[in-house]
Amino acid sequence: MRLFLLVFFFATMSGCQSERNIPPLAEPDFILTPEQTHNQISKDIPPVLHVHSGAVLDIFTKEASGGQFQHDSDTPDIVFLNKAEIFPLTGPIFIKGAEPGDILAVTFLSIATIDWGWTAIVPNFGLLQTDFSKPWIKSFHFGKGRQNIRFNDAISLPLAPFPGVVAVAPNVDKPVSAAASGFFGGNIDDPDITTGTTLYLPVFAPGALLSLGDGQAAQGRGEVSGIGISAPLRLLVKVEILKKQPKLPGLQYENNEIYAVVSFGKTLEEAVQKATQQMINYLMVNHNLAAEEAYALCSVACNLKINQVVNRPHVNVSMQISKNIFSGNEK
Repeated sequence: MRLFLLVFFFATMSGCQSERNIPPLAEPDFILTPEQTHNQISKDIPPVLHVHSGAVLDIFTKEASGGQFQHDSDTPDIVFLNKAEIFPLTGPIFIKGAEPGDILAVTFLSIATIDWGWTAIVPNFGLLQTDFSKPWIKSFHFGKGRQNIRFNDAISLPLAPFPGVVAVAPNVDKPVSAAASGFFGGNIDDPDITTGTTLYLPVFAPGALLSLGDGQAAQGRGEVSGIGISAPLRLLVKVEILKKQPKLPGLQYENNEIYAVVSFGKTLEEAVQKATQQMINYLMVNHNLAAEEAYALCSVACNLKINQVVNRPHVNVSMQISKNIFSGNEK
């Protein structure tokens, strides 16, 4: 039975959501509104929805302030920001049949912004927080049919939305902050986890308990000020449970062009080492390479990308490899 929860939401949003920003028409099995949120990651948070493996979900998320910022917000809004309400996540979503040891595949069929976004400098946050201690905020209206974000009169950025947080519930006793990241996913902040990408997460709790949020309309690698262009998003997502697979040593994702691993560490060096080890393991298992061959291939063919360096205690990186090199076709 299909679940339709958005009659009222569509009525209230119809005047502000641009035609360009509506994903292609599809037949979602379930719809989640941006009111169905929480801002911690835990196996003890009751799911808002139970779905079957293979379900297509139409998911709406809030921007990172959780509604505390509006299009006309100014610096006083940053001063009075309630940090207990930030990073709202839509979910959790219980996927029937998911058990610890399985793999959850999350495929992003479509990702779209909803009209506006903001970026800011928040005191005591970011890579250079001692140099930039005064609050600052800037908002953006994306507009109908726009492909770009007007940063100022001389600078235009491509609109490139993605969810900063994709998480399953870890098997730990205490709730984890929605701003945290690790083996369960969380605040990954990888711009390549976007439309056309499938993300693979290990399952640690029955039902997996998937949550998504922290939408970004655009973000640079590293997210050095601590914030990209935060925006509410609409995500069309397919969820699938993969059973009887080799144990997933960490997060991995792929699209038509690349395969990638994501690793976390308390230092950048630690994260890079873990990513390299994870990619070596992937190449050995999936492409029948000896350890030495895999290590060498990481050096000559893989690309390291810094995702974020500000959400302590962890930083994280991705290591990507092109699928084209495995074609066997010489030119």
